[in-house]
Amino acid sequence: ARSYIPRLNLDGMWIGEFGEHGSELINVTYSGDTLIAAKITGDKHVPRRQVSFTVNLSPNIFLENSTILTPIELSETAASIWGMESLSRYPGKGQIAAKGFKDNRFVDGQLIMFDGYFSFLWNPTKQNIFFTRPSQDLILGMMRDVLSEEDEVDNMRKHLTRCFDKDISEAFVLPKNEKALDPFKRIQRQSDLSAALEEKETKNVDEDLSTHMRKWMTYIDQVINEKKGNNSSSK
Repeated sequence: ARSYIPRLNLDGMWIGEFGEHGSELINVTYSGDTLIAAKITGDKHVPRRQVSFTVNLSPNIFLENSTILTPIELSETAASIWGMESLSRYPGKGQIAAKGFKDNRFVDGQLIMFDGYFSFLWNPTKQNIFFTRPSQDLILGMMRDVLSEEDEVDNMRKHLTRCFDKDISEAFVLPKNEKALDPFKRIQRQSDLSAALEEKETKNVDEDLSTHMRKWMTYIDQVINEKKGNNSSSK
């Protein structure tokens, strides 16, 4: 029966627009009747790997004032747009924090179910974020950028650690012939790949033009040489 209940089948990745932070990915899992949404990509306030919000989906859940969150009744116009007469709501807790993940805490919130997607409302801040399923290309692009940034920071941290771990004797050691690794080398971001692809396409166009020019020059040289040969034989 659980497989036929939409609110209990939201597992997997979702994408939402987190205001000034832009698009972020979350991963939804369940622990019993509790929905847990963890950030795959984060921001300066709540970073990745942290819980964004939780929702208690137990059929007997009550709020502190002993009242159930009643569905949101829609007008005829809204109902025709959303394809349903009401929107189910379920109480939850959303995480908020200051920059640097400081003073983080969970505040009251609610999950609002739509047809095929959902939103989560942080009650105190009135921030309501809609979540939809992302495409595979979007997931790969966002994950590449996140991993690239973390990889870059990690490489810089390791490089600085190696610098501080060296003693004065190592300053007089002759360098090895082995090719040194770039301490700031990182996984390429999506923008890097796009720029490289554009550069490659431009290069291919330039090469094609050069090839055509060489062919024309060769043809012209052949024609000139043939004319010279004919003139010499006619004399």
